[in-house]
Amino acid sequence: MINIGANIVLAQTSLFTLGGTFPVGPGSYTTVTAVEMATADFNRDGKLDIVTLNAGDGTLTVLLGDGAGHFAQAPGSPIKVMTGTPPLATYSNAIATGDFNGDGFPDVAALGYDLAVLLGDGTGRFTNGKGFVQPNFHVSGTLLIAGDFTGDGKLDLVTAGFGGNPYLWPGDGSGGFGPFASLPFFSNYVTDIVAGDFNGDGKLDLAVQMSNGSTPSVYLGNGLGGFQHGISPLPTVFVETAPAAVGDFNGDGKSDVLTVSYFGNNFRSETWPGSSNLVFPWIAVTSPAPGYPLFPITGDFNGDGKLDWAGTYNGGIVAVELGDGTGAFTPAPGSPYVVGDSPYGIVAGDFNGDGKIDLAVDTGNQVVLLLNGITAGGLKTQVIQFTNPGGRTWTATPFTISATATSGLPVSFQSATPSVCTISGNSVALVGVGTCSITATQPGNSTYSAATPDTQSFVVSQALQTIAISIPPLAISSFWGVLRCP
Repeated sequence: MINIGANIVLAQTSLFTLGGTFPVGPGSYTTVTAVEMATADFNRDGKLDIVTLNAGDGTLTVLLGDGAGHFAQAPGSPIKVMTGTPPLATYSNAIATGDFNGDGFPDVAALGYDLAVLLGDGTGRFTNGKGFVQPNFHVSGTLLIAGDFTGDGKLDLVTAGFGGNPYLWPGDGSGGFGPFASLPFFSNYVTDIVAGDFNGDGKLDLAVQMSNGSTPSVYLGNGLGGFQHGISPLPTVFVETAPAAVGDFNGDGKSDVLTVSYFGNNFRSETWPGSSNLVFPWIAVTSPAPGYPLFPITGDFNGDGKLDWAGTYNGGIVAVELGDGTGAFTPAPGSPYVVGDSPYGIVAGDFNGDGKIDLAVDTGNQVVLLLNGITAGGLKTQVIQFTNPGGRTWTATPFTISATATSGLPVSFQSATPSVCTISGNSVALVGVGTCSITATQPGNSTYSAATPDTQSFVVSQALQTIAISIPPLAISSFWGVLRCP
């Protein structure tokens, strides 16, 4: 075991290992804070990208993935979101993605005091679309869900804010939403809403958590934008506090609801199973939990065909709980994982192309990548971190480069352009002008699989030469009062 301080102990064998870190905005943590994030293939290259919603300066940061565990900001990122008074720029809390205008490219909806829609062009760029005024929002909206609730094949939105009823915004398929319809069946403040098909009829339903700490309520959708009461909340000594997640945790083909509750210092996860005949009381499968997450997500993280969940927590950590196929969970090897700062939003996807589900976490001013460290052969994965040397002038003096692997194993270098640059060990010699491409590799060992090679290219330009000109001293003589130069 490895003690890393703050009473957090990590196992030496870990399901996830730290990958790279990627900044989300131009400011510091005190001025730019990523509060939520989403993932999609925004530039249509077959590789997952990330978008973060940044409070403090009202921007979206779009990070384009290369499929090998690296991200770079898209052209024009960060993007200013222009809508609202006060503007979404200052009070932005929720984000959702989907093809809202039917052009085949992922778009983004962002929620603050108002609702903003940004339309993607399929290259990673976005333009501000329509903005929509939130009804009776005296404070910022915090909940945003995209889904086809009206059954017309067009994405709709459900929104809610502190102390208010949810609203359904039917989508028109061209990037517009509305007119909104209030969902007035909630008697307490809404703290979270999730969508899923809880009774297996092929229509989206809603599960709602209230501020009174009771168990979730279920409202069954009719596929036309209407909802009817399905399951009432159940009073409990355990207080439901954390946001909820949805997935088929027991493998019966129906959506279940995952919540985390506490009583005193005891925390537990609760899996509320979906059923074609939802009846009261709703009985949950419970397991010990590491605390209540700020933001939970689901995925099959250990590749056993059973759904797991992960969540961000105060103290700069991410915890992962592995499902057993019944709705119960146990901690993943190495959980919790330290990511630092103040994590909140989290997304899952295969960001390095190894077929395993990784995690990306926003920690305020940067996105931290957690790479799934177990391969099919039982080996852990590793990632090379290789900084581009930058443009160089052709000189006879060699220079050194450096790269590291997350495994701690040594990295080797090879030149792909020997007519421009050669390499010996980590020393680079420039032999011509043009583009120098150097590849860093790590072949792995009995514990780690081979890392994905990382190639960095830079331009070698012709050196400027200086010509020294010597001018003889000027001799001046006088003859009959005339100055002459010999």
